[in-house]
Amino acid sequence: MYKTETITGYIPVAEYIGHYRDTSRFIACCKTCGNYGHVWSCPPYSSDPLGDLSRFGTAHIVAVKVIPDDTVRHKPHDAESMAEISMSLLAEVRRDFDSHLLDMERDHSDNLAFMPGSCIICGRGKCARRSGMPCLHPEKVRPSLEACGFDVNRTASELLGIPLKWSEGNVLPEYFLLVGAVFLNRQNEQP
Repeated sequence: MYKTETITGYIPVAEYIGHYRDTSRFIACCKTCGNYGHVWSCPPYSSDPLGDLSRFGTAHIVAVKVIPDDTVRHKPHDAESMAEISMSLLAEVRRDFDSHLLDMERDHSDNLAFMPGSCIICGRGKCARRSGMPCLHPEKVRPSLEACGFDVNRTASELLGIPLKWSEGNVLPEYFLLVGAVFLNRQNEQP
């Protein structure tokens, strides 16, 4: 059905912020998404999720390349089935990837994980934020890089050497790329 490859890279956090973060540009993109203000992992935030940046030394960028086989790539017959197949495939991979990022965060105190995209824990459209309730899983929910203003396309292509791919017509892309990260506390860095 699909295979995966993991690609990693490291960059000093100050350099990553200086060259790959454009908060106003990417938060404007977030505002056009239906998850904006409705999912706890997504903006707007009451404060900057990055907090005190001086505590971080290195950004460990982690990507999972999800490569569907040809049968899966050519299975969609319209936009709706394309979205359904894509979301199902990525949700399956995300469960393990998100857990891996949280494990890396827990390796040392004060590391900070970033998940690829919006939270999927409660399921699409079921986040407690939609009802004005607090997050049901705060120990697992983290923002994405893009929700914090980082350019994931540039991150993937320039830092990891993997350009993002897009669907063509009713054919899924050659691969999907899930990009997350863990900002490592200066005291515990080990690239």
